[in-house]
Amino acid sequence: RKKANDSIVIMFSGIEMTVSDKIAISSIPNASFVDNIAQSHLVTHLIVASTSSETIRRTAKLMATLASPTCENVLGVEWLISSAAVNRALPTDDFCVTSASYAKVLKEAERSFQCRLATTLSIKRRTITRPLLSGFEVFFFSALPGNSYPTKNELNAIVTCGGGRVLERLKDCPPDAQVLIVTSDPEVDPTLVASQMSFVEQVAIENVTTRIANCSDFLQIILTQEMGGRLLGQTLEK
Repeated sequence: RKKANDSIVIMFSGIEMTVSDKIAISSIPNASFVDNIAQSHLVTHLIVASTSSETIRRTAKLMATLASPTCENVLGVEWLISSAAVNRALPTDDFCVTSASYAKVLKEAERSFQCRLATTLSIKRRTITRPLLSGFEVFFFSALPGNSYPTKNELNAIVTCGGGRVLERLKDCPPDAQVLIVTSDPEVDPTLVASQMSFVEQVAIENVTTRIANCSDFLQIILTQEMGGRLLGQTLEK
């Protein structure tokens, strides 16, 4: 847990930040605000909802901060408002999106995400010293879904926050590495995925342990903070 004199870095995800919110942040000692997803690794407090929200949106910022070991607090905006009222950062337990105040919001979000966010946050706290993608080289095929999928810069931030490194070219992978290859979604374009898998088999990399996930499963890996049974595995040898 953070000490009182530690810096607090706040990011908003999926809800609009108001002028009042900016004033509230300025009234909390050691608190600052970032908005660029490239700064997600700095975030300690992520604001994703209010008690009147209908759900929590699945944004790239949410996934990056879930992947990051720095952010332990996924909160409702009421934490910010209440903290500003007393000019100090309040404990976050009563304002976490898994608390009773946000039960309706959380239920709809978990239905949409198809995972239990409470479980994700619990796993995240247990593995905080070793993020999920630690030690992985991650390669994304370029032909991934458009508006419903994170951009290249957003994917880079998610992987970096998760302790991994993005590979621009699969053949640049170092020997003896662990590689996570993200393909297109077979339900959307099975022919394209077959072509991508053929390419993977043709690339000569020395003794590389490769895991393969489609793009939808990759997002679920981040949301659940578990690799689970979503990966295909093989060793590619030169």
